[in-house]
Parts: sequence; structure tokens; C-alpha cells
Amino acid sequence: MWATRIKDIKALALLGGLLFPGQAVAQAAEACGTAGTLLMYCSFDGGAKQVGVCLQGDTISYQFGANFNAPELTLASRITDLDHLPYSWANNKIYESVLLRNGDTTYEVFMATWRQSYPGPAWGGIIVTNPDQSQVTLECDHRSLVPSDPFDGIGELTLRTNGLERDPLSRCLRLLSGDIGPEACVGAFREAEVADGTCDQNPLEDLNCWRTESARWSELVDEAFENAMLRLGGPSLEASQRAWLMAQDVDCTLEGRYPFAPDAGVGQCLSENAAARLSFFSDVFGYAEFEG
Repeated sequence: MWATRIKDIKALALLGGLLFPGQAVAQAAEACGTAGTLLMYCSFDGGAKQVGVCLQGDTISYQFGANFNAPELTLASRITDLDHLPYSWANNKIYESVLLRNGDTTYEVFMATWRQSYPGPAWGGIIVTNPDQSQVTLECDHRSLVPSDPFDGIGELTLRTNGLERDPLSRCLRLLSGDIGPEACVGAFREAEVADGTCDQNPLEDLNCWRTESARWSELVDEAFENAMLRLGGPSLEASQRAWLMAQDVDCTLEGRYPFAPDAGVGQCLSENAAARLSFFSDVFGYAEFEG
């Protein structure tokens, strides 16, 4: 799991501030009590205030104030009731946020880092939107953000909301930048399964590896297509995708990259075609987001 749990935070404190200032790590360890998963912690105004966002079961908790023992504001919400913005691989930033509500006032807690320099410095904060729609942005103190990687913080929600424990393919897609397309991630899921022994890359047994990968690609394409239909719709879009699927079925049925295991070749072909479709959605519509 990528999440930063309480025991992991306490272990980080032993590093003496090599990764984070010792004080920030110690305070972050208090944010979630004795259990749960820390999604985001940071301080403001030189440590005068702090925020802690935690995940326990299917509930998100938010605490803000000078002291977590007596916070100025405490909020709680079920994951299913949250507005969660996952990162889009089409953007030059890795950006994650979660929005909690307190009546007509909203608190969007965010974490971000530049994709090109990942896993470089990250920043975060809170965007407070008042009932009159005016906004105030609180920026985290320098080097007070824990964890320092959005994937290990609010990014945990992407896994939980999709019922996944790990998703190397989605992680690869989110890290893409510039003119590098999703085709570069073909094989990411399979390689992770081979590495942990879930499947065997022997050509005679590679079918299950590629079958699992192509199924995950198919899920991502279905999500992107559903978003495209909701936002733009139209018979031309639907017809173009039907034609694409028909051509894909013919092409991949004829695929024979593995003479002794042709079905594995079919799985790789399906994955590559799905990657090309994701490129299409991104290039044409410019908003594709993939939640893994």
C-alpha cells in the first residue's frame, strides 16, 4: 500500500528530519490518533495552525486549529459523499484534492507536485470557499507537508474509491508528461504482476498476465468514454468508438506475436489499442482523467 500509516510516520521521525522537519513529523503522527491512515498534514503561519486529514474505514476526518486535542474545526464525511479530484495524466502537475463541506462553506484540501521533477518538492494547502463564493487559500508552511508525495497521501482515496489495493498501470499513466502518450505504459500492470509472482512471463503461461492487463486497460477506456459521452455525447462519437472496437477485434484476433501462446499476443494487442484510444480522448477532448 502507498498510504502513510501512523506507524510509518513515527518511523520517519527517527530519520531526524532527513525527509521532513522533525516537528512536522511528530505533529503529523498526532493527527489521526492511534489508528487510521494519514492523507495529509501540514502547518500554516509558521506552525501557528495545522490541518490533519485522515482516513479510518470509509470515513474521512478533517481537523484544523492550533492543537489537535482542541481543534477549531472538525469535519467528517463518508468517502462516498466526498468530492474527490484525482490527478489527470494530461496535466503537467500531479494534483490531488478532496473537498469537505460545512454547511455552505467548503474546504478543499490539496496536494501537488510537478510531474517533470517527480518525486521532487510538493506543496499543498486549503482552499476555503465561503457561502458568497469568495475564496481564501491557505498555503502550507515550507517543508511541513506530510507525506511529501500526493500518491502516498490524498491519492490513497483513488485506490479506496475504486476498490483497488494497487494499480501500477494508473500510477504510470499519471506520471506521463509532455508528448509521451499512454502507449508508454503498456506492460506496466503485467510487469508488476511478474515481479510479485502473481503471474509468469514464460510465453506458454503469459496469457493470464496480458489478460489481466488488457482488462484493466479496458476499464480505463470505458471510464474515459463514459466521461466523453456525458460531456459531449453525440452519435458521431459513439459511432467512431464502435468502428474502433470492430477494427480492434479484427486486428487483435489476427495478432500472433507469441507463436506458442497467441492469446498472450491478443492481450498485448488489446492493451495497445486501448492505449491508443486513451490518446484519442485526450487529444480530441483534452480532459481525460483516469482513476485507478
